[in-house]
Amino acid sequence: MNLLALNNGDPSEFRMMEYVGTNMEPTIPRETFIVIRPVDRFDYDGLYMVDTGSIYRCDRRIGGYVYLKNDCPHFGEGFAMLEPHFNECVRGKVTHILQCQDRTYMRQRAAVA
Repeated sequence: MNLLALNNGDPSEFRMMEYVGTNMEPTIPRETFIVIRPVDRFDYDGLYMVDTGSIYRCDRRIGGYVYLKNDCPHFGEGFAMLEPHFNECVRGKVTHILQCQDRTYMRQRAAVA
């Protein structure tokens, strides 16, 4: 996974990456570029990247749990974890899914980051 720094490379700012996983199809098609905002805790429902580099659809559940699931049904059921544990492994939140006509330039930029 190559992260391209946006906003002059400040690590606290947004990052762009090419997501090669298939677990979030059709929401995030394979080899789609996405923009990630670094976060260190769950703030509200959405798509989050965890420390393994995987993206999950996450929502808060009763009892202090965060439920993580894949959009692709081939990956089976999701799983729950306590919110403090989720906060330890979360790395970012997806803010944009980019539909690129030509990925060559984007891949070149991500390779130098």
